[in-house]
Amino acid sequence: MRLTALALGMVSVLAIPGGIANAASARTYLTAFKGPFIENGEFLCNRYSSYTHSPPDVYAYPCFYTATGIPGYDPRPGWWFKYRYSID
Repeated sequence: MRLTALALGMVSVLAIPGGIANAASARTYLTAFKGPFIENGEFLCNRYSSYTHSPPDVYAYPCFYTATGIPGYDPRPGWWFKYRYSID
């Protein structure tokens, strides 16, 4: 019994840094970015974001423009959007 509780606790600790647990739906989400959209950037970004948005499996956020890219992710400038997706 203790070993099971310890193992479940370890899985929880390992899952938290990589994602966000949603207690209401008991799902775990990871966050990623999609882009850069360059040609017709804002239009294509918004369209792709709306197609990607499919709760509760994927939550896509509004598009934004960055001239410096996403620090630690991709340095290319352009239109991007952030999304969270379920890994369950």
